Amino acid sequence: MQVPLQLILAFLSITLLQVGAAKGEPQLELKLSVEQLKAGVPQHFTFTLTNISDNEIRLPDPDLGCEKSTRRGSFWLDESWISLSGERFKVGGVCDAGYYPSSSTTLIDSVKKWRLLKPGESLIVMGDEHEFHYEMSRPGIYLFSGVYFPPYLSDEERASLRQEGIVIPTQTTKSGQLQYTKE
Repeated sequence: MQVPLQLILAFLSITLLQVGAAKGEPQLELKLSVEQLKAGVPQHFTFTLTNISDNEIRLPDPDLGCEKSTRRGSFWLDESWISLSGERFKVGGVCDAGYYPSSSTTLIDSVKKWRLLKPGESLIVMGDEHEFHYEMSRPGIYLFSGVYFPPYLSDEERASLRQEGIVIPTQTTKSGQLQYTKE
């Protein structure tokens, strides 16, 4: 008996989610969507980060347009461009995540003030070229995907949160890819 490929892939996906959940790792899913098109290219993007685990997860409001993790975590719009002549370019960027003043508040107390995502709940963030630093002025094919980087914390900080039973994101999460053509 031959088993259909889709059934095998579905089983593997469910198994991988269960293995991650068994390790106590928070599971997040990221979806990228477009809010407005102009001349065939997106003007606004929406990032939807959903808790797909059985755990409540705490996370701060992430920085926008950062291609690496920051103290609050970050959303990055990953952009590639293919010119009409076939040249491929990867768009990079930098992030000024701002200054984080020291505080007399403990990490545990700070994290308890972070957003709580219950299973099935989502954090939704919208942004345009100012927040996500993308550029679509030239003709060609534009490829976009979203990336969520969890908060940057030391191993000691993560361990102290685990001891308190506080679950925070620990893994980078990436959305599927969207493609648009500008002529």
